[in-house]
Formats: sequence, C-alpha cells, structure tokens
Amino acid sequence: MGPGSARPAGASPEALAEHECLMQGVEAWRFVRDGQTVSVRPRGRFKADNGVALAAAAVRGLGIARLPDLLVLDALASGELVTVLDAFSPPSAGIYLVRPPSEFQTRKVRELGDLLTAVLDGMAPGKPPMPEAR
Repeated sequence: MGPGSARPAGASPEALAEHECLMQGVEAWRFVRDGQTVSVRPRGRFKADNGVALAAAAVRGLGIARLPDLLVLDALASGELVTVLDAFSPPSAGIYLVRPPSEFQTRKVRELGDLLTAVLDGMAPGKPPMPEAR
C-alpha cells in the first residue's frame, strides 16, 4: 500500500472488495487460511501487465498490489509501502526453468540455472535478500 492509504488492520482477504486493487488482469488472488486455500476476486481501475508499473502505482498510493518481494523490497524498507494481510500467505508455487530435452546442457543454460537457484534461494522466506551486484 502506498502513502496516504488506510491500512486495513486485521483485514481478511474478503475485505479487499472494499479497497482499490492494482491488477494484472481479472485474476483471482489466492490466500491460505487455516490450511485451506481461499480465492478472492479483487477489483481495481488500474491494470498493467508489468510488475514494475504495478509497484510504482502502489508507491503512488493508487491501491493495493500483490507483487513478488523482489519488486518491492526497497519500497518496503524505506516505508513507501507497507504489507497487509500478513496473516494470510499465498499458496506455495514453483518456478521452473524450461529447456530443450537433452542429456547435455549447454554452458549458458547450466549457468542460468545456477544463477537463478542462487538468487531465488537467497529470497526464500526468512532469508536476507541477495546483495546487489555492482
């Protein structure tokens, strides 16, 4: 949430209907509550297919966005954004590197897989983010 937005303290996922949300489309947002997946369909006037644009809109106070930590770490650290619905986690999801089937990987593909593993492992919950490359 951006500056000037009322933080929905103790809110539930269903309370998103009372707030302007920043969307990628008409997707449902899923949360885990008491071991069960809850699906809500928030509404919003601002839609973008770019996470950076959605993060910028959230910083400007246009609504609530659901974004990967990587896109909002700096804004959270500076206080430009705050988290909401902390008691409701998203369901687990996987990230996959899809490559052509082959017994042997090219060096580029192997190095990309190693890099992604290192970066994403560093972003796991409870772990500090990877330092910025210089």
